[in-house]
Amino acid sequence: MSEATKNQLAEEQAEKAAAAQTAAKAAEEQAEKGKNSKKGKEEKAKDKAKSGRTAPEEYGPDVTVHVPIDKLNPGLTEIPVHINEYSWVIKRGEKQIVPEAVADVLHQAGYL
Repeated sequence: MSEATKNQLAEEQAEKAAAAQTAAKAAEEQAEKGKNSKKGKEEKAKDKAKSGRTAPEEYGPDVTVHVPIDKLNPGLTEIPVHINEYSWVIKRGEKQIVPEAVADVLHQAGYL
């Protein structure tokens, strides 16, 4: 085997080793990010449980709503409200705390 071929093989092996190191480092960083994001999600879930808030802050501050009982349909005691992936069941005749966006939906629908 000529000297040039040996040098070329050595360079290729060095490049492969460097690529393997880079890939291993990237995988290690990705695994660390996964741990951090999972930890962040767990912390957010704990904070949500503490506050009692079930919707993101973008739905506005919490407000109190009271939907009166429908005299024409007394059997209809619940109103489902869905915004994106979040759902609420509003009970007629009871005061409930909901995000402002839910109150807006109820108002637009003529319940408030």
